[in-house]
Amino acid sequence: MVAEHFGLIGGGAKAPFLLAAELQNLGMEVSVYTGSLLFGETQCPPGFAVTTPGWNRGWRYRIPLRLLANRVRKDIERRKPNVVVVCGVTDLTQYLLSGDAAGHLLVWEFSNATPGNALVNWRAAERLPNCRAMISPSATVDKQIRTNYCYPGDILRMPFWVRPAAPPAAAGQEKTWDVIYLGRRDPDK
Repeated sequence: MVAEHFGLIGGGAKAPFLLAAELQNLGMEVSVYTGSLLFGETQCPPGFAVTTPGWNRGWRYRIPLRLLANRVRKDIERRKPNVVVVCGVTDLTQYLLSGDAAGHLLVWEFSNATPGNALVNWRAAERLPNCRAMISPSATVDKQIRTNYCYPGDILRMPFWVRPAAPPAAAGQEKTWDVIYLGRRDPDK
């Protein structure tokens, strides 16, 4: 049986790497494309096929992100992944939504889709109708995507998750939980 291939584009934040780890646990082959190998305060966790721009003088510069976008486009054409998720509405998303790969992309907006968010690239937001669909963690972010990005397409819901660290305890034993929570503490989440 051939494993499904999943491409994850983005990084520099914990959420994309945690998603990649969960998908890998499900048996999917996961490739991560990122301009930054930082995982919060530390380096990227091992076990992922990670592609970087190749030439990088700081992940916020545009030339490395354009190089990475070209690598992503070539890999989408060559590997034909089942799912490709782009994390955030960023410069990298803008470059990818401008090309042939746009119809393959699911754009995961896991932060505030508000005009005051400095991480949002508004040129990329204008190109969001070119993507396959958007992914949102909550009804609040759904509404922000519709209102602030004027996005007319499909929005898929992928809430942040909580999972047990160990199997449930036997009768009479106390249950222990390891909670992974990604996102703001807000009633919708």
